[in-house]
This record gives sequence, structure tokens and C-alpha cells, in this order.
Amino acid sequence: IGAQRGHQVTAVSRPSSKLEVPPGVRVDRGALDSTEFLTGVLAGHDAVLSGLGLRIKGLMPWNTPEDPTFLARSTRALVEAAKATGVKRIIAVSAGG
Repeated sequence: IGAQRGHQVTAVSRPSSKLEVPPGVRVDRGALDSTEFLTGVLAGHDAVLSGLGLRIKGLMPWNTPEDPTFLARSTRALVEAAKATGVKRIIAVSAGG
């Protein structure tokens, strides 16, 4: 919706993601726990909406994530990148199903 209204919208995903985005949305793929990568992506943006999740094999609640430290590392990198680029708004959905 943001791109349709003329806003600059960038989707960020892991390099292996098959993310499909609507027309007008830029996609940057990279290490989501890299402050350097995220700083480059966030430059010129006003806000961040983060919906990061863990990769879990299967849907059973006892399955363990492939990398249990991913969210902590990526959130830390995102906050540092936001500070470095002057982005003052981060909205995070951090606890999914």
C-alpha cells in the first residue's frame, strides 16, 4: 500500500528467500544480522517494520530453531543501523504463532 501511495518501500530478506513483492517495492537481500548491511538499506528511510522470524523445521512446538540466536543478533543490528541512519521509528512483530 505504501508504494502505491508514492512512498519509498524496501523489503529486506535473507539471500535465500524467494520473497515476492508488489510493483514499486525494492528488495535488498543480505545478512539480516549485519549492521553494515542494514545501515546501507535503511539510509533515506523514515521507519522500519520488522517481522523477522526463526526458521523452524516443521510446525510442531517442540522443534528447535535452526539458529536460536538469530533474532537477538538481528534486532541488535537493526537498532544500531537505525541509530546510525537517524531512523527513529521501529515497529516490530517479534512473537509469532
